[in-house]
Amino acid sequence: MTDQIAVVAEITATEMEMFEKATHLAKRMEIDPHAEIASMKPIVESCGLTMDRYLEIHSAVEESVRLQRRKDQLLKKLRD
Repeated sequence: MTDQIAVVAEITATEMEMFEKATHLAKRMEIDPHAEIASMKPIVESCGLTMDRYLEIHSAVEESVRLQRRKDQLLKKLRD
């Protein structure tokens, strides 16, 4: 988990914009960025990222979302 947090901290704003652009383009082309990773390569590269970096950011974002959901669940339990 610490490794994932370190990766999140190293994502630049520009990289995040490129990641979001690639994900948005894929969805517009009706490609599921989670399921069709191989189809993502030309889209990702056209947005200025390498596929390896895209996958690192993708994993970090998913982990961040998972941690936020867990935090929300724990806070809800504390309130109840």
